[in-house]
Amino acid sequence: MSKAGKSIRRGLEQAIQYAGGEAAIDEFRVHVPATVDVTAIRRKLKMTQRQFVLRFGFSVETLRH
Repeated sequence: MSKAGKSIRRGLEQAIQYAGGEAAIDEFRVHVPATVDVTAIRRKLKMTQRQFVLRFGFSVETLRH
């Protein structure tokens, strides 16, 4: 079996164990900054407000707040 095949099989086995309550998913942490400059991010991506909200799935009103 290829390396990719082995990886997929291992992942499926882990998913089955988790679904059956036999295993827990490893914990991981994500850093979320206190403030986010959405305007700077949008400009860096060269997106209009409309393009940005359509891409990330929220309303223009939310973006403006």
